[in-house]
Amino acid sequence: MKLIQRYLLLEILQTLAALTMVLMMIFVSGRFASYLGKVAAGEMDGQLVVSLLAFKVPGYLAAVLPIAMFLAVLLALGRLYADSEMAALRACGLSDRQLLTSVGLSSIPAVVICFMLTFYAKPWAENAEEYLLAENSAQLPLANMESSSFLEPAPGQAFFAETISGDQKNFGDVFIADLSDPNAPSIVMAPKASWQQSKAGDSYLSLENGNAWQGVVGQSDWLITRYQQYGIWLDAPLDAGADLSVEGMNVNQLLSSHTNEATAEFQWRIAQPLSLLLLALLAIPLSEIRPRQGRFARMFPAILVYIVYSNILSVAQVAVEEGQIAAWPGMGWAFLLLLLFISWSWRKSMGRMFSKQLPHAVTGANS
Repeated sequence: MKLIQRYLLLEILQTLAALTMVLMMIFVSGRFASYLGKVAAGEMDGQLVVSLLAFKVPGYLAAVLPIAMFLAVLLALGRLYADSEMAALRACGLSDRQLLTSVGLSSIPAVVICFMLTFYAKPWAENAEEYLLAENSAQLPLANMESSSFLEPAPGQAFFAETISGDQKNFGDVFIADLSDPNAPSIVMAPKASWQQSKAGDSYLSLENGNAWQGVVGQSDWLITRYQQYGIWLDAPLDAGADLSVEGMNVNQLLSSHTNEATAEFQWRIAQPLSLLLLALLAIPLSEIRPRQGRFARMFPAILVYIVYSNILSVAQVAVEEGQIAAWPGMGWAFLLLLLFISWSWRKSMGRMFSKQLPHAVTGANS
């Protein structure tokens, strides 16, 4: 690789890293604020915030990389044009082919990372997030409960605990009354209880060395049971057989699903790394500016182009999802439009370069 190409590669990758960090901070901080609001409203356990943010990172990074790569090429090359460095590099022998190669090489790591995120890391994170939220909803009836107070975790149920640990997972001197069924009311008492997980992964409240009473009020034939361990759900258990969301399906599950939603999701996963590469190629002609025009001169039209393309891609995904467009070509027409625009931009850029070089050639011939 020539020194000029290494210089271009380094410029683009440094800008890409900086933009990715900034955009990720914006996405993560926004989600963090949303989670804090849910914690304050008692809708979520505060201990889940860090885990849920971590599960959001693969999806955010996959979404950020295409726009970050687009802007990185735009800014890096735009600075070279604005500072007249590109003219110097051209004079040193930098060709369009070498420029294209440098941008392509800088895009390859980002494309590979984006592909791994969309096809593997993000689906795994979606499944983990869904399970964690479902588990939190199972424990939510006792969240933020104060000691020595009654709580109604569900209609017809009453829960009392003399002491509660700081993590809300261990309770002392527990009293539970279930009057949801008038024909079979029950009362359970235990000196201590704690949240546990079943073999299936469901959360339940485990009571130890206590007593249980079951019968009908006003009758004497109550069933009294002394137990060493007693498990109770204060909410519906997690449904291990619940259908996966398409976002959490792996490639094999998507291909075997044969639904419009699965087809749209599969094509969307392909769209992100492919869009990254195409947008990087588009940024090359869009970055061309006149000297002293400023490196941000083409930023607004470039962002406008990205917004239009992003909206077209979203419309295509919804159309496939709702069956308005067949699986083939599916979202392919959105890529075709982008390819046509890239071709037009390159032709326009080459035309400008030819018009600049023509007067010099004529002058040289006359002399």
